[in-house]
Amino acid sequence: TGTAVNPLLRAAYMLDGRIEAGGSVTLMLPWLERQADQSRVYGDTLFEKPEDQETYIRNWLRDEANMPDAARDLQIRWYTAWQNPAENSVYSMGDITALIPAEEVDICILEEPEHLNCYRAPGKASWRQRFSHVVGIVHTNYRAYAQAHASGLVTGPLVGALFATLVQAYCDKVIKLSDVLQSYAPEKEVTSNVHGIRQEFLSMGAPTGNKVYFIGKLLWAKGLDKLLTLQSHYKKATGNYFEMDIFGSGPEQEDISEAFFYGTRGVVGARRRRRNRRANRSDAATTASSSSGDESTDDESQVRPELEPRLPVSFRGRLDHASMSSQYKIFVNPSVTEVLCTTTAEALAMGKFVIIPHHSSNHFFSQFPNCLQYHSKYEFCVLLKYALTHTPTPLSEAQRHVLTWEAATERLFKASAISRRDEARRERLAGKQGDERLAQMHEDICKGNSGVVVRTIIHGKDPQTKGNSGKAVFNSSNFDREKEDATTIGTSEEDGGSMNGSTV
Repeated sequence: TGTAVNPLLRAAYMLDGRIEAGGSVTLMLPWLERQADQSRVYGDTLFEKPEDQETYIRNWLRDEANMPDAARDLQIRWYTAWQNPAENSVYSMGDITALIPAEEVDICILEEPEHLNCYRAPGKASWRQRFSHVVGIVHTNYRAYAQAHASGLVTGPLVGALFATLVQAYCDKVIKLSDVLQSYAPEKEVTSNVHGIRQEFLSMGAPTGNKVYFIGKLLWAKGLDKLLTLQSHYKKATGNYFEMDIFGSGPEQEDISEAFFYGTRGVVGARRRRRNRRANRSDAATTASSSSGDESTDDESQVRPELEPRLPVSFRGRLDHASMSSQYKIFVNPSVTEVLCTTTAEALAMGKFVIIPHHSSNHFFSQFPNCLQYHSKYEFCVLLKYALTHTPTPLSEAQRHVLTWEAATERLFKASAISRRDEARRERLAGKQGDERLAQMHEDICKGNSGVVVRTIIHGKDPQTKGNSGKAVFNSSNFDREKEDATTIGTSEEDGGSMNGSTV
């Protein structure tokens, strides 16, 4: 996913010139020690030990990203993690900071700091105590996802308040990818797209066909319900639905594909049809057991009548965006829950039209000539007709550079800095001890009985509970197993210095 690939590429591009200057970059990744977790997250690609996964990552950097030097020089370390299936999230099983050798302690970039800090091991140094400068990059609009839940009126504000507290407590500078995100710490946050795209997207030729497509994870939250609405409105305006292909997979794929097949909006209609089919099959089976063979055939034919798809939409399965045929010219992405959609940037780099809503999450893309933003369903129809009958404008060299990882890294360095004016504003709004008090409050919550509750929520059960072996799975002070493998582990009292410009 974007939250996995983007940090890897960020670390790889930050290596440029750093080795020659005597520095280093270390990427810390979660090791899913349970095979069931790996199966849910990685599918059929499973690893027996961290070294196998590290080899896979280095091969991908070398062969797919075409970065052989980074594949060789990037340092990779692992922390044990479990997946919580109910939340579809991966959480650390202990104190990550204890795994970082003292000689690598300098600047730290936390990818999704609110996620990494859900639980803090009591009695251990925090990120800001250990490192000289901590930058948090916020990827995901968790508050929006919480608000979409049935209990969203309660969980949405709670999630927003909790994550704002964690981000403020443990980061010196906060980078939001777009302004669709909530405010976390006004005195230390900045909005900047610090993501880039792989060079292979910029090296592709111009589209040769006229096809329309969507690519992404198949979740209703990704705007697929809005895509159904746009199809319906386009038919009212023109007399026909528009043909398109949908690429991707996801846990709601069956509901979504059925909704498009029958032309019924939303999750409810698809699930209602599924329940009706099950009930009909049950009734048919009961009738068949007491009827003749001919009658059974007649009843079974009524269970699910063969219908022609109402919408000219085909589901094509998963596909690497970079391997997409040049026949596709128009990328439609109606999502407004994304923080910053990587696939939109990739489509622009490939010289395609992108049709997206006018929304704060899409502000970065408005600078490109092939970005067509709509304010209403009617305007969407007008823009789609325009895209179907026109040729995309080739990007200039300056526009192409904006999309690169080199430009994204430049934006990262600029956004991560703290000016004297920033520091003065921070002192005025939060005070010197404000962040420390928040961090102490969070640490206190993670102790004792309340800590049991936190660990249970995160991991689905309390990993401190002893299993059949009589040994606690979770070690709140450090990872003893990994600590034996680490070359040098600094103590919690060691603060970061210059350390030759190392970055974790």
